[in-house]
Amino acid sequence: ARFSSDDGATWTTEDVTIVANEGLQNVMSVSLLRLDEEIALFYLVKDSLADTRPMMRLSTDEGSNWSEPIEMIPDEQVGYYVLNNDRVVQLASGRLVAPVSQHADANRKWDARGHIMYYLSDDAGRTWRRSGSVLKPAETERGRVIFQEPGVVEVSPGRLLSFIRTDAGTQYYASSVDGGETWTEPHPGPITSPLSPASIETIPGTGDLIALWNDNGL
Repeated sequence: ARFSSDDGATWTTEDVTIVANEGLQNVMSVSLLRLDEEIALFYLVKDSLADTRPMMRLSTDEGSNWSEPIEMIPDEQVGYYVLNNDRVVQLASGRLVAPVSQHADANRKWDARGHIMYYLSDDAGRTWRRSGSVLKPAETERGRVIFQEPGVVEVSPGRLLSFIRTDAGTQYYASSVDGGETWTEPHPGPITSPLSPASIETIPGTGDLIALWNDNGL
């Protein structure tokens, strides 16, 4: 980490190690989320192509010190999970939603066609549980669609839109009206893109959405 006290105009010059490599292979996909009274740090611990899972740490002093890691996915759900950068969101209710793509589990070897699922926390990240819906790759005339690196945005209180990286020429959409407990079947959305992730965020103060993506029409 490096730190700035002037909104990013200048930064400290010394690198500070926040998380040493605590995985058998590496740690990766780091992002931060400011909560009500804490800062949450999310990252993946990669032990193998059969065991890669997200972790969370908390800071109450603006990142000077961090808690011990909190496992977001328990050992009985071991597998290869991708939590992409800047994907965890906090809803108006305070709930945290972490969209992940599972590419392997105890019964399935690593597969680029991920199963999309959502982990929820109602106690500021101390405990996590899997939502009721698991979104599996869609079947098309070309075969199964590749699902990877999902994201989530809250479009109104409790109403969520999820966008999913695919190889079908477009981002796929799924939605939830119960704060991420259950989700609709994924379907092609209007954002055309190759197999690359998109980002959709809410613009503060307006409720409008802004999307950034790789347009495969260019």
